[in-house]
Amino acid sequence: MALPEDVYSEPSSEEREEPKGTVIPIPMMLTVAVVASVMGASAMSGPSPAQSPVSPNVVPTNPAGKKTLPAVEPPKLPCIQDPACQKINFALNPVAPPSTMANINIPGTCQNWSREWLRTGSDIMSFQVERIRQRFAMALMYCEFNGDNWLEGDLWVSELHECDWYTMIGVDPCGRKEQYQIIRNHGQQMQGTIPPEISMISTLWEVTLADNLLSGSIPSNFDRLSELDTISLSFNMLTGDIPTFMWEFFDMTHMDLAYNFFKGTIPDNTVSKGEKNLEVLFLENNDLTGSIPQDFGSMNWRRLHLDGNQFTGTIPSNIHSTSMEELMLHNNQLSGTFPS
Repeated sequence: MALPEDVYSEPSSEEREEPKGTVIPIPMMLTVAVVASVMGASAMSGPSPAQSPVSPNVVPTNPAGKKTLPAVEPPKLPCIQDPACQKINFALNPVAPPSTMANINIPGTCQNWSREWLRTGSDIMSFQVERIRQRFAMALMYCEFNGDNWLEGDLWVSELHECDWYTMIGVDPCGRKEQYQIIRNHGQQMQGTIPPEISMISTLWEVTLADNLLSGSIPSNFDRLSELDTISLSFNMLTGDIPTFMWEFFDMTHMDLAYNFFKGTIPDNTVSKGEKNLEVLFLENNDLTGSIPQDFGSMNWRRLHLDGNQFTGTIPSNIHSTSMEELMLHNNQLSGTFPS
């Protein structure tokens, strides 16, 4: 599967090396599909407390039965009387999605659980605003993605600094100021929808959640991740249109949304909107329609995979740049002649 290579904190633009991808042969894809199906079927039933890596401190707290949340120490004071809780609310209010603030006082929701867990920290009163937002967002991601069922989640929601929670990188995912730059958790048996609260970590320049069991759509407030240059959500069960803002990241160089159920079209003005640096685009095996944008012919492509969709029309002229390594257009409904 195509996944970004390891990258280190705060490299210069010259030091960054773009992720390398590989073409997966069909027999292997069938194996992946079968394994994902089996994993999905077993994951739907949820792990028993004995199977959970955070057991035995796991108790069901959601009355709807959606989540099995790790237990937290019951608060000694109501939030309105607790300075720690008020400090957390103060930090979250300006940047939290509306749905977060609507759920944060409802027991059994991941928003409420994340705040209640965060306020139990002994040194929470010494945290800066950005640290509170970051730690809250990471804890909420663990909750929303059923972290107690991950293959590697033992260090999450612990007393360790959140930059030390395991994220499958092998190097520090945070920059010199201990702010997250890379979230890379692929092949972790993650379930659920992508929480919009990830956008609260404004310093991110890579989000890789490929090869999981994620559903739903790309959150609309991901447009806040202005520094994003790499996103990989392939091999999931994501649906809906690819949001327009996904084609407007000035720094974006690597986008992998392959093997999902995305539909809709690609905007015609990708280059003029600002995404001039995109070199690697994987959109294969979705349900995309319409034509291939003509301005794709002016991009400096290295790898472009549009196969396995329902694209129509002609192939843009000059689509084969001098740096092109791979061009995949098969299994579409294209017409006309191939550009000379």
